Amino acid sequence: MRCGSGRTSGVQLLRGAGATVGMVSCLACSSPRGVGRPGAVPISAAATSTTSLTSTTPLTSSTRARESIFEKTWTWEDENGGTTRLSAWRGRLLVVSLVYTTCTTVCPLAIEKMREVDARLTRAGQAAEYVLVTLDPSSDTPEQLRRFKAEHALPGRWHLLRGSPEQTEALAVFLRLKLMNLGDHVIHEARVVVLDGAGRLVGQMHG
Repeated sequence: MRCGSGRTSGVQLLRGAGATVGMVSCLACSSPRGVGRPGAVPISAAATSTTSLTSTTPLTSSTRARESIFEKTWTWEDENGGTTRLSAWRGRLLVVSLVYTTCTTVCPLAIEKMREVDARLTRAGQAAEYVLVTLDPSSDTPEQLRRFKAEHALPGRWHLLRGSPEQTEALAVFLRLKLMNLGDHVIHEARVVVLDGAGRLVGQMHG
């Protein structure tokens, strides 16, 4: 699976849940077919019609910012073959990104930025859960996710998850991640998103 070139938007400081976190977004990472619908430029009108969360946009101005991801009944398979729901981490800051293991350009940037967020929150004494959800659930089996986690020395406490294409797409919509199906691959934005202990969006960067 090839991964397109990306362009970073730089680092911006966002404040959420009492902690300052730095996040980055970049564009044009290709992911496999099966996530996203053919011919759809944005994955959903909701993904583009709602004002993006930035440090200069009041979170209360966005209806989506008040929605809780913990209300979703999605069940995910983790890298150990177990099942979980995001609501298992209710009450804790949640840091999420969508990547896939064969991406070699944009996705590694998102992972490195997540490492930075992890380091900052750890220094601040802020507990958080870190979740990477694959955009290639058909190829990224639990075994492949474990291998990827080991090869890239990802922290043991990070969670690598896979779900159905439909579920993954629904998560992308919730996180305002735009997907574009070009037939042989899907173009998507790479984002690192922070949700508060109630499962509401409190910070993200967009391209």
